[in-house]
Amino acid sequence: MKSIKGNTSQAVLIVSVLLWFFQEVKPNWGSRDLRCMTIILIIAGD
Repeated sequence: MKSIKGNTSQAVLIVSVLLWFFQEVKPNWGSRDLRCMTIILIIAGD
């Protein structure tokens, strides 16, 4: 089993990369993008 700390660190890393990507690319935000971010935040908070 993976530790909660390990999962949290991985989730934070993924979110950081996505935030950088969105900041650099500046895509048009859509329902799919927001849904993906919501899922990631839920995983990060798990």
